[in-house]
Amino acid sequence: MKQQPNASEDLAHDSEHSKRREVRFALFPWPSENASGLLAVLQYNFLGANPPMCCLSIGLLVHLSRTAANCQVRDEFLLQTSHHGSIQRASLIDLTGNGTPELVIESDVGGMGSAASTLQIFDLSGPSFHELLNVYSRLEYMDEEGYSQIPDIERTRQARGGRFCTTKTLIFEKGTWFLRRPG
Repeated sequence: MKQQPNASEDLAHDSEHSKRREVRFALFPWPSENASGLLAVLQYNFLGANPPMCCLSIGLLVHLSRTAANCQVRDEFLLQTSHHGSIQRASLIDLTGNGTPELVIESDVGGMGSAASTLQIFDLSGPSFHELLNVYSRLEYMDEEGYSQIPDIERTRQARGGRFCTTKTLIFEKGTWFLRRPG
């Protein structure tokens, strides 16, 4: 029985898997834990692999608790893997105005005839990742729809996190381009 496809697989050579990884990461302090907690934002892929589009690479959020001797994983959150190739943004921003920053992540995804990025916002005030928002920050679907949206930090702060506001720019819809068509 064939296993589920994974990011280390070489589709051209069914039995081969890459054992070499390329890792990009960013470390942040976990907001509610002083110096003992860390947030790791990891983006990795497997060198020499030819994986299926369902898992080109892996985006992973990890909450680490550290002591003088070691680090332990307290929580993990796997980002969408379908057509995933990169994390475009990882930042801590106090969006609610309560003094504790939220994690803002933008990560690409896709599928048949579409290219997109997600905008995800996480509350980090407790020990786990608590997802508050998951919307497209960029979407291009065939010639049906194309837009981008960015967080409106000031309006979100004014709402005290009761709603997350964005500014949306429509690029095209049903074949009509509103901004200059690339190329």
